[in-house]
Amino acid sequence: ILVSHGELSKGMMNSVQMIVGQNEDLASYSLMPGKHYAEIVECIEMQVKENTDTQFIILADLYGGSICNGCTSLVKYENVKLISGMNIGLVIGM
Repeated sequence: ILVSHGELSKGMMNSVQMIVGQNEDLASYSLMPGKHYAEIVECIEMQVKENTDTQFIILADLYGGSICNGCTSLVKYENVKLISGMNIGLVIGM
């Protein structure tokens, strides 16, 4: 799962899929101006709770950024990992 400020995560997902092809397991969430990260975190948390056998790796754009900080609440689940510093090489390598 890619999360970012603005549409970076959406663009990252498009770029990655251009290189490696479509991947149904890849998703992106964009925190837009005037919105709160809680909406995104709640959406991801629902998926995590409904799919306890699935390993979730959340890649955030910026350590210490609001969307990354919001997602830290999700690492309480054993099937969630959070990594910041998203870049195309990291996404492809995951």
